[in-house]
Amino acid sequence: GTIANYLTIDGNLERNIFSKSLRLLDDVQLDIGSSDDFRIKHTSANNATFIQNFTGNLNIEQYADDSDIIFRSDDGSGGVTTYFKCKGDETVTQFVQNTNHQDNAKATFGTGLDLEIYHDTSNSYVTAKGTGDLIIQNTTDDKDIIFQSDDGSGGTTEYFRVDGGENRIVYSVDG
Repeated sequence: GTIANYLTIDGNLERNIFSKSLRLLDDVQLDIGSSDDFRIKHTSANNATFIQNFTGNLNIEQYADDSDIIFRSDDGSGGVTTYFKCKGDETVTQFVQNTNHQDNAKATFGTGLDLEIYHDTSNSYVTAKGTGDLIIQNTTDDKDIIFQSDDGSGGTTEYFRVDGGENRIVYSVDG
């Protein structure tokens, strides 16, 4: 029986102000832009929600100082978990969960895509492409770089290592 403000059309600010939640039912989409350039919708047919952009770039921007963009999803057991973050306070993308690159999907590094890591259907590759040396480096004091491979009986064994504490190369298997 009381009067409540649900919608204000403010001519001074040139905007419409909603004071209560806005609910669009299943299969009703929100189109934004003069040519319906951007759309948010939920479909009942496949119970899916879509954020769609039909022209130009789709930008997601965070302006709050030292704040993050956090991507969360189902964790497989009824809850949600963070999968990755764009960390504004550290200017870094942080992967919280494992990542999976399918066969032949390359992880590339460098402006000129100078380093590739990938697996084809048979072999795995770390490839430096066209610029500089490929450097494998361990900077932990008195620690090693260990090279292991299949041992011929279902396990792995060390074949050789660069021993940082002893300053030498140790061959563990006779060649």
